Amino acid sequence: MGNVSSNLSDGGSNRMINRYIDILSRYRKRIIGGIFCLGILSIVAEAGASITPLIFLLLILSFWIPKDRGSIKLISELMALLNTGYTLTESLELLGHYQPQYKKSLARIANDVRNGSGLAEACKRRLRFFPSILIRVIKEGEKRGALPLFLKTYLDYYNLESSFSRAINNAIAYPAMVFGICFFSGCIMLIFVLPAFSEMFASFGKDLPLMTRVTMSLFGLAREYLIIFILLIGIVYLLKRIITKRGFFNRLQIKLDAFLLMLFTRDIVGDGGSLGEALTVSARIQRYKKYIKAADSLSNKVKNGTSWLDSLKQGSALPPDLVTAVASGSVAGDMPKTLGLFIFGLREQYSIQANRSSRRVEFALILFNILLWGFIIISMYLPIFGMAGNI
Repeated sequence: MGNVSSNLSDGGSNRMINRYIDILSRYRKRIIGGIFCLGILSIVAEAGASITPLIFLLLILSFWIPKDRGSIKLISELMALLNTGYTLTESLELLGHYQPQYKKSLARIANDVRNGSGLAEACKRRLRFFPSILIRVIKEGEKRGALPLFLKTYLDYYNLESSFSRAINNAIAYPAMVFGICFFSGCIMLIFVLPAFSEMFASFGKDLPLMTRVTMSLFGLAREYLIIFILLIGIVYLLKRIITKRGFFNRLQIKLDAFLLMLFTRDIVGDGGSLGEALTVSARIQRYKKYIKAADSLSNKVKNGTSWLDSLKQGSALPPDLVTAVASGSVAGDMPKTLGLFIFGLREQYSIQANRSSRRVEFALILFNILLWGFIIISMYLPIFGMAGNI
């Protein structure tokens, strides 16, 4: 398993690129609206009006991506209808009565299915807010003829991911709010208050200290070229995430990958599928080429007579937690039960690691606030100390 550790940094760029492609395809209208708002801001700036108070508001309204829950409600109700014995087209038509806002789209999907189109392809065309991973889940469920099972597994994964996201958001919400207030008030001090102090001291015929002059110059440039600074910071951040192939919460994402793979592997094996098939299908749902190649390689080794345990000992690019779970399941002889136990344990590990990462974010925000306000206070009081020394 020597290659396992390298997996922590691999696949980060693919994950980020897939995420941004998904956002671009699903929220292109909002992004176009954001570009339009930036154009309006540039026109207002050319006219000589002050645009600083409007910039942050327009950017937030234009680029804010709401968390859609419509797909989850549709999928849960579709799964319930399929489990009661309705056919797929009947379930879609009944679902249109329960969800009148999607009635036309669901009717078109039902018509597409009657005409021979796959449900995944129809949903991709008619329900553009469906995430790409859900489309892949539907596609693989259709192939195996186990669509309700695959939808149930996806809902289990979504619930786990949502609970973890809420835990992280709740942990960093307060320090992030404090950081935002301090940063905003600090910018007001630097852009408006500090220049007023500097003009007052300059009226006494005293030269300002070097640190104060540097601070005023930097924030004068920031005030004049605010939009450019915001765009540059965003571009640098995205390039850093893609080039370095790791984000701040990358280890948590690796564990989420393991969750998804474990859940689908457990349910497919429990439904009578082979372990090799389960790993391959789960990797295709995840859509990371390295996982797909690793799953195919393990399956080929087993077909050639190598045991699962020996194949895993030779090294695998799959997530470390999944490798350990599959190895333990092959020894125990009860793969679904073993994977279920590992899923429970991994949930606890994720919670612990999420708390650690949240504390790191909190520490980083507090440190940044201390440095910012320390810089502001020193820049403001150096002139006062200089004048006091000359009295």
